[in-house]
Amino acid sequence: VDPGYSHYYAILAAHVDTAAQRVTIFDEICEQGKLADDLIKMAKLRPWWPNVSVIIMDKAGKQHLGSISQAEEWAGKTGKRVVMNNVPIQDGILRYRTFLKEDPITGLPRMVFHPRCKRLIEEQSLYMNSKDSEGRPVSELPVDRDNDAVKALTYLLVGCFGLVQTRKRQRVTVRY
Repeated sequence: VDPGYSHYYAILAAHVDTAAQRVTIFDEICEQGKLADDLIKMAKLRPWWPNVSVIIMDKAGKQHLGSISQAEEWAGKTGKRVVMNNVPIQDGILRYRTFLKEDPITGLPRMVFHPRCKRLIEEQSLYMNSKDSEGRPVSELPVDRDNDAVKALTYLLVGCFGLVQTRKRQRVTVRY
């Protein structure tokens, strides 16, 4: 889940096979101008809802903006466990990229999108770096826009598989 109001409020339904490190995203609910209560009602009407074991969302879901938090509302109205995680942008991109690659042993994709996930598929081409007037990238960080479903998927991937462990490069001094 990536909560939003003026942006999309994005909910993805996915089957996660942790042993095979494979994710199939088979449904989405992406709405603008609706509250959590509306989205919860929509999700509970989907045939997959009874099989939901956990709801994963951004850590911002625990913020209290004059009312109960998004996480409290989801937990209270669904009875499901809500897990929140903090995913820095670069770390999320790195985890996402690992799932865009084929499994090196089986040759199968590690992530599959059902065609009904139209917003998620569309966002794959909308999420890009900011550019100057000549079209050159000005930052390694993408513009934080048009990425609500992508962020929901990133929270899922990090929640299920953790951050990518990278080795710190050692500085080597070469003397002649």
